[in-house]
Amino acid sequence: MVEEGKSYSVRGFAFSGGGTRVGRVEISLDQGQTWKLASIDYLEDQYRNAIHYPELYGGKLDMADREHSFCWCFWKIEIPTTELSIAQDIVVRAMDERMSIQPRDMYWNVLGMFNNCWHRLTIAKEQDGYSLKFDHPVVPGLTKGGWMEKVKEQGGELTDGFWGTRSLVSASSSEEKFLSVVHMINSDVKRIITEKELSQHNKHGDVWFAINGNVYDASEYLKHHPGGSESIILASGGDASDDFLAIHSDAAKAMLVQYHIGILETNLSKNNAINCQYMDSERDIFLDQKHWNTVTLTEKVVLNHDSVRLIFALKHPRQKLGVPTGKHMYLRCISSSGQKVIRAFTPTSATDQVGKFDLVVKLYRASGDWPGGKMSACIDLLKPGDTVECKGPFGDIEYQTGGILVINNVAHRVNQFTMIAGGSGITGIYPILRSAHRDGIKCHMVSCNKTEEDILLRQELDGYKRVHHCLSLFPSIHL
Repeated sequence: MVEEGKSYSVRGFAFSGGGTRVGRVEISLDQGQTWKLASIDYLEDQYRNAIHYPELYGGKLDMADREHSFCWCFWKIEIPTTELSIAQDIVVRAMDERMSIQPRDMYWNVLGMFNNCWHRLTIAKEQDGYSLKFDHPVVPGLTKGGWMEKVKEQGGELTDGFWGTRSLVSASSSEEKFLSVVHMINSDVKRIITEKELSQHNKHGDVWFAINGNVYDASEYLKHHPGGSESIILASGGDASDDFLAIHSDAAKAMLVQYHIGILETNLSKNNAINCQYMDSERDIFLDQKHWNTVTLTEKVVLNHDSVRLIFALKHPRQKLGVPTGKHMYLRCISSSGQKVIRAFTPTSATDQVGKFDLVVKLYRASGDWPGGKMSACIDLLKPGDTVECKGPFGDIEYQTGGILVINNVAHRVNQFTMIAGGSGITGIYPILRSAHRDGIKCHMVSCNKTEEDILLRQELDGYKRVHHCLSLFPSIHL
């Protein structure tokens, strides 16, 4: 809130690397014209200032004579809210003791990593005129958000020297740009491909698929696909429009141009309508890797403030889901806007469970200007009796009976597991822990969460001796 005489504490951390100490951190509210100096706290100096050096692992930790800096330093500065209210952004830069200072703009390199330019936060006034909202360049994880995403959507150029804020660039020196739909086709390609020809290219080394009536040859891309080759091969020989468009980013969609080889004679989208009908109700295994099949939600249990357990019924009481230990499945829902949303989940129910299966899901709900996760919004609206679609199993890892772990089709014998799970990541690890423990394999697990209430599968984990919980937030204790 903007208030006369009130200040806001701006804090962060800095690190130079190579044992070099960060000696200066500066903040600017006018895009680098003037700078404010932040105070810096070097926590590692507490070891140097200790009168009696601590003993660690049978020896003394003596850092008094070492000038190297191996840890983050933490900086802080108090800025009046009235100054923040008239600024467009906050930029931060640091300089180490070798006088190496962060550059203003991103420096291009082959991998696109470690650009290390000024860090910028945008400032926007809320509708009430008193509240301020700060936007980082991006938001954590794969969720869309941050001011860089907004610049991209508005057609701005992030490397124009003005962080894409076109209002700072004169009309004479730059051309107005507008965001257009991502192009996924090569306009020079005129070849007509029949459905029959497409269906014949569905094996490793020969992978074609169709998206929105256009055919692509992804054979050369298999080894480069971040999600592994299996997911592409399983989508080959037919229409992959829904699955591809629901999961991939604009950058991934733009890559399709170089693999575009033809136009489909008949639009295969009509076949998607019957995909979900592909289901022999008497099959022993429910899931299929090439077709979506429908399940019905029978129970929805609230576990905590942002997590639920979903219980789905299969087609008949003797049917198994068909997800081997270590693998996952895809869930497809229809959003309130009619968009198909696909996400991967690992069932927490046992592989021999019949007639039903469980999913433990963390919900990323809307907060402020952030709309929340797309799948989270769909699951939040689900109620018993509603249906969703499933496909699978998928994944490059599978734990088999007797301590055999198969990774990318190569079997390894395992004598001991050491596992680390963070938050809802426990759902992917728990099935392996359960199966390995049953086989007598020694397992050690560290489960990390913010608070004790956030621990998922707590009742199940409490049955194991070597599961340790690590919390980042502790409740206040009054004595």
